[in-house]
Amino acid sequence: MLGNSAVYEDGLAVRLIPKLQTHFPQHEFVPFDPNEQIASEEVWAIDVVKGIEKVCILDENDVHRLKSPPTATLHDFDFAFQLKLMINLGIVKKVHIIAIPYGMEEMDAEREVCGAIADIGK
Repeated sequence: MLGNSAVYEDGLAVRLIPKLQTHFPQHEFVPFDPNEQIASEEVWAIDVVKGIEKVCILDENDVHRLKSPPTATLHDFDFAFQLKLMINLGIVKKVHIIAIPYGMEEMDAEREVCGAIADIGK
């Protein structure tokens, strides 16, 4: 789970952790610092994304579209940059990002993210 708690709208993914853990006790939802090293061939993440209208799942083919908007912190830049770099180096091979629209209401996000997680399991 990514999120910048310094920006309320960007912290939505992290605020959803307790609710998602209740809905899906078989999974572990943990906050992820984008400055941490990605050490897996497959990356799973839930994050808030600007420029989308509904919850969607992004994969490794969508990563090139991730942009680093000007922000007060390097959070967005670090994750997008690191992910692109790890893919280009062949370290990361699969990506699954459940993208939540920036500004989405928390109850709507919970419902749609739960639906996306359930769809992934099918």
